[in-house]
Amino acid sequence: MKTVNNINGYLLEADNVFIDKRTLPISKVPTISLGGQPIDDGNFILTEEEKNELLKKEPEAKEFIRPFMMGRDFINRKPRYCIWLVNANPSQLKKCNLILERVKLVKDFRAKSARESTLKAAKTPTLFGAVFECKSNYIAIPKVSSENRRYIPIDFLKKEIILGDKLFTMQNATIYEFGVLNSNVHMAWMRAICGRLKSDYSYSNTIVYNNFIWPSRTKEQKEKIKKTAQIILDAKN
Repeated sequence: MKTVNNINGYLLEADNVFIDKRTLPISKVPTISLGGQPIDDGNFILTEEEKNELLKKEPEAKEFIRPFMMGRDFINRKPRYCIWLVNANPSQLKKCNLILERVKLVKDFRAKSARESTLKAAKTPTLFGAVFECKSNYIAIPKVSSENRRYIPIDFLKKEIILGDKLFTMQNATIYEFGVLNSNVHMAWMRAICGRLKSDYSYSNTIVYNNFIWPSRTKEQKEKIKKTAQIILDAKN
């Protein structure tokens, strides 16, 4: 047991300071943002078994199926898929009755909502309620992860994977950014100021990421960080 003069809101022996939300990073680094929201009552999301069954009955639907991840899928690497109809060819879509049935269910679900934004989304039932698609391979960071981890899971994902709103994305990221995000310094900062869901870490862009002061570095230090990051990636694979 230790007697201290003050315990602040972050349960640290320090002055009463609070980290304000920022809309942009304090350092000159790429921004991060959350993925999209299906708002579909589960009709756009498929397990691997559901995906296989759908394609068995309707092979033409293959072009409308994309890999999909939320936070738990990312952490556990359990495959899931989504029906993705952004820029879908109407003539091809008309051949896919099972897809169109799901679109109707999405429209009906949204039309019953009391939320204005969901009612608006009912007018475009072929699309996610909030559409988000990465145009490049990207770094993914789960919004919630276990407090038992010293390092929260962070990884590069291919642009073909559609993300839900339980994952943050950094597009056009390099292996250097990946190395800094996986560093002890960043993880210590995250543990000190992040919110909690029960006792799990709740990462955020406005509090954790945007307030993180990225270290100044020499060219040699940057190369060392990149080499260490590559070792981490190689170990993941």
